[in-house]
Amino acid sequence: MVIPAFGDQSYLDASGEAWGSAVSQVAPGVDVRVYRTTGENLCDARNNGAALAISEGAEWLIFLDADDTLAPGYVEAVSEFFESADLIQPATLGVYPDGSTDDYPVVIERPKNLLDRNYIVIGAPIRANFFRMVGGFDDLPVLEDWDLWLRVQMAGGVVAVCPDAIYRVGVNVGGRNQTGMGSDAKLHHEVYRKIRKAYS
Repeated sequence: MVIPAFGDQSYLDASGEAWGSAVSQVAPGVDVRVYRTTGENLCDARNNGAALAISEGAEWLIFLDADDTLAPGYVEAVSEFFESADLIQPATLGVYPDGSTDDYPVVIERPKNLLDRNYIVIGAPIRANFFRMVGGFDDLPVLEDWDLWLRVQMAGGVVAVCPDAIYRVGVNVGGRNQTGMGSDAKLHHEVYRKIRKAYS
């Protein structure tokens, strides 16, 4: 698993819970290794971690953002699909700053076409060979995971759904992935259009 970190010390420190949720994962026959890597930006940090994991023989990659966590049993649940899939969609559960959570985890509904919108969270396990084949993360300010999943799909990757694996998403109202009003919304729309144009 790769926990990417970049920016100021507060972001590095925030990965403590993420780290704990990752190193506690166990699954029969699976060698779980966790890497906390840095870079000039998020894309760089993720790609650095992937390169390190692959150099040490990783067959699957899981990218865990510093403000998210994996529920117990996450790796064991997704490992059931390691032989049949190339990208595994988990369920998600919103976790709020006060420690409260959504009532129950959900599997984000699939649109008819992944190009319409992203339904796969960043913590979706991806087969390392596919990650390397499609070139890893592109340096985009937002929606970089969607861009990667689209390239995996175009390369023939098989997507499986694993409702028993729960990715706990830290809900941050001011986070870069919130598409409220103003410049953040404008940036999302611009990148969204750019990606759709590239893969249509």
